[in-house]
Amino acid sequence: EAQWLLERRELLGKWAVHVDQVSMLLALRAGRRRFCPLPLGANLPTHIPSLGNLPAAAIGPVLALHYHDHVTPQGLLMRVGIPGVDAAIDRVNEAISDELRQFFPNATFWAWRYGRNLDLGSGIGSRGVRLQEKRDLIHLISAAVEPRSTLDVGCGDGAAVDGIALGRYLGLDLAPNAGAFLTDGKPVVCRAIEATDSADLTLCLDVGIHQSNADAWEQLVTRVVASARSVALVSGYESRPSPLSPMVHFHNPLSEVLARHAPGRWPIPVREDQGVVTWAVLATPTPRHSRDLRPETVALLPNDLLLGAELAALLACAWNTTGFYPDHLPRVWEYPTVLRLLRQVIPPGGSVLDVGAGINPLSPMLSRLGFKMTTVDPGPEVRFEERGRWNEWGYLDYSRLGVGVQSVHSTLTGVSDGFGYDAVISISVIEHLRAVERRGMLHEIRSRCRRDALAVLTVDVCAGRDLLWNRCQGQDVESFDEHGRWDDLLDEVTAAGFETVVARIVRLAGHSHVDVGYVVARPK
Repeated sequence: EAQWLLERRELLGKWAVHVDQVSMLLALRAGRRRFCPLPLGANLPTHIPSLGNLPAAAIGPVLALHYHDHVTPQGLLMRVGIPGVDAAIDRVNEAISDELRQFFPNATFWAWRYGRNLDLGSGIGSRGVRLQEKRDLIHLISAAVEPRSTLDVGCGDGAAVDGIALGRYLGLDLAPNAGAFLTDGKPVVCRAIEATDSADLTLCLDVGIHQSNADAWEQLVTRVVASARSVALVSGYESRPSPLSPMVHFHNPLSEVLARHAPGRWPIPVREDQGVVTWAVLATPTPRHSRDLRPETVALLPNDLLLGAELAALLACAWNTTGFYPDHLPRVWEYPTVLRLLRQVIPPGGSVLDVGAGINPLSPMLSRLGFKMTTVDPGPEVRFEERGRWNEWGYLDYSRLGVGVQSVHSTLTGVSDGFGYDAVISISVIEHLRAVERRGMLHEIRSRCRRDALAVLTVDVCAGRDLLWNRCQGQDVESFDEHGRWDDLLDEVTAAGFETVVARIVRLAGHSHVDVGYVVARPK
């Protein structure tokens, strides 16, 4: 009967999909077989909208559920709003969840998800604001690294990396239909990461949390970190989430696994979302510069002052440009803070003047992000080729680094005041000037600001006090009184023609001989 009906499928019209059921009925009738309909609950069709119109007695005991595509994005059966039926659905879902907790079928699940619900794709963590935050992090770190190659482990639908310059890119995913949101030609292959894989930058975001096997999870983390020649971005839980979804798993804090399996690497937390923490794991240079930042110094910074994403980017950029990040606690807060502010306020391509730049990682990092950078410093010139043997602070001609920074070996008078900058920054410079020089410098800065420009100053102040630090060795702190107070500086900023937007002293919990004064101002 089935073959006969298949040859005449047009008889069924739009119901041709049900050829098997109709064939069964025809066979029973043709063979004069007796049959009786089963109760509705024997094979309850939860996908039919009219089910809710039936009285409970018509449904009867629920023995089996016929759900078609009436499932949640997590692969569980959807409830229908009928108490007796929902109770049965809950029992089935609990059984499914128990199985998923024991073994989560990553390849099967994600292939089903991408095929069934492309709009949701890799999940709510890869949509909307969360997607933009993830893309911003990848863009920031990739600008710092300037990778020639990138490995994206568990690339999912590709929305997080589409359109971002990542050098020679390779996406890996267990789902054969991954990468559907990639529009820029980035290739994706269906396989897991192997021990021989390597790249300048390796990404593994929101992947390990779906590993149900603890050993497989640790192997994944180990291979991801080992594959990165410069930086690996890898995410996972630091504590057990509550409630724990059957599609996510917690074995141990990711930081502990990194400590065990990534010795010699420097992990920095850079993002947290719904309990999932992303770490930038940096491969440190060998040998290290004697002035390079140490993890012990970073550990002294109060937790609420750590801007991990910006710090990780600046470290990576410093190691392949200037050669080191200054090992001074205030700089651990100052440079990342100014980087974050400028990225939030100044459009890409904006012009920035760095006054008293010396040798710092901020200018090359901003240049790599597309800002038009000019540095000015009167200090003695230090040759780039000798950066590994720098013993003193000095002026660096950044053009030698090939990072697109225009350098002026002069005072501010050597920078034309006919050009208005979008932002002028000066990091820990102004406190070393006498009051009359300080006032002159502020007026010079004002003359080089566009009408809607931003001026950003950081200044060392004596720890726990409001006295400007003038770096004179061996002086009693009270002798700093004549050098100036914090309020004096704010008055001078106003007198120079600025309106103060932010003015505060950031206290470093007594871990440094200085705290950091922070001023953000705009021209009046």
